[in-house]
Amino acid sequence: MKYADGFVLMKLAQGAGQASRTYWPPQDSLSLGISDAFSPEDWLEEYTASTDLSLLIDEMREDKDLVTTLRDDPKRYGQDIAIMRARVYEDGSIALYGKARKGIEAAIAADERPCEILQVENIFSAHSMTPPVAPPNFEAGRHSCEIKIRITDRAEFLEHFGLPKDFDAETATPQLKMFLLEPFSAEEFGARMEDVQVEVTKRKLKISITAEITDARLFNQRISLAARQCGFDDDYVPETAGDAIFEAWCGCNESPSPDTIGLEIENWRDDSAEERLVPSF
Repeated sequence: MKYADGFVLMKLAQGAGQASRTYWPPQDSLSLGISDAFSPEDWLEEYTASTDLSLLIDEMREDKDLVTTLRDDPKRYGQDIAIMRARVYEDGSIALYGKARKGIEAAIAADERPCEILQVENIFSAHSMTPPVAPPNFEAGRHSCEIKIRITDRAEFLEHFGLPKDFDAETATPQLKMFLLEPFSAEEFGARMEDVQVEVTKRKLKISITAEITDARLFNQRISLAARQCGFDDDYVPETAGDAIFEAWCGCNESPSPDTIGLEIENWRDDSAEERLVPSF
């Protein structure tokens, strides 16, 4: 997963069972909820963090309440406010690597280990804010999605996929992968297709996509934002791994609308869910 190293102002945890929190709340969560991608540098800005220690200190000097708090010695009130070296990932999580000191660079060395990791939903909830994307309803691992498709116009279907009239599963599979099951993004998004199996009857296709989800949080976030761009609700997240796989390789990609290529997607399901009917907008 992509990341950016920098400095972030934190209120550090004071006891067992507690978690640290960013001193300042995230700046503009709405923009995260409607953007189709968010880089580590974007998250740094969201958290008022910086790759330049002096710039962060300048930000602190402009916050009168913070200056007063630091002058009064916050440790007397059970607070430890500190600038931390941090690695911010493209899913919004923050890994902390100790307090910043003069002369220490922001860049984290390969042999360093974080002292604390904060997930994006915890960062937002600590400030009574709703995270832009809810955490995933599935875990990393190997998951499958079965899609049932009806051929509504055989001539259109054959023409679009370049198939002969007597096509079978063997000849249809590579054409479907090329012209229907394209990934929604060329960037790394936390999952990869492992296998596609196709069953063919006279007017029906059953496509089984098996994918390896390598990073459930990143995959969930990327699919949620892509689906929102395609017309889903602003708080949409996939209900299951199968839903996410369907959207990644069939629902949110740039392949033509099924009704323009002689197809109708009837439903889909995975190994842990009921069938999903295609939503209408």
